[in-house]
Parts: sequence; structure tokens; C-alpha cells
Amino acid sequence: MKIMQIAPEERLPNLLQDAERYGYPNLMVNLPRYRCPHCGEYTVFSVPEPNASPIPAGIRAQFDALTDRRSPYEQGVSDFLCRVCAVPVRVVYQINEFQMASYRYFAEAVFETAT
Repeated sequence: MKIMQIAPEERLPNLLQDAERYGYPNLMVNLPRYRCPHCGEYTVFSVPEPNASPIPAGIRAQFDALTDRRSPYEQGVSDFLCRVCAVPVRVVYQINEFQMASYRYFAEAVFETAT
């Protein structure tokens, strides 16, 4: 199955783009949304992702091979399926602790399967 890497601003419509204020672009707000290019619907996902990945192991292995994982303290991933058409999606984000136990999450990449 072909995996595509997409710029976050193309699939995550509610990103904040105030890099001057937050230090990085693509700040994910509470309850970020993904817009599926296949069905056009929105899926809300969690950051950080609290549950095990719902993506099948073979596709997850392909996502892992394409994801540049630094330290788990610096980068995270959220794996989920489109709520309507079940397309597997991975959002890669940078974790930024701006105050003790207070975090901001900055989207770096979106991976999805091509149809």
C-alpha cells in the first residue's frame, strides 16, 4: 500500500500559525481535527494519543519506517482511522514543554494511505 506524506496545514484545518508567539508554526489546538481527502469528513483525534494504535500492523510498520522518531520526549505520533471511510492516518508532532508539566504540540507531518 502506498503511503503519502502531507504537509500538516493541508489536512489539519484548525492549526494556529503564530510562530512568532509560540516559537514554532502549526500549533495544534485542543481537539485537533483531520480533514480526509477521500470522503471530505472531519475526524477529531487526541494528542497525545492515549490508546493503542487502531491501524493494522502492516500499515503501522510502513508508517514507522517513514517516521523520523527522535526521542519520545521530543516527538509523538497519533494513529487513527478516518471516522467515515476508515483511511489509516498518522500525525507526527513535536512535543514542547513550555512550563513544568504543561505542553504544546506542533504538527510536523501527516501520513496517510493513498487510494
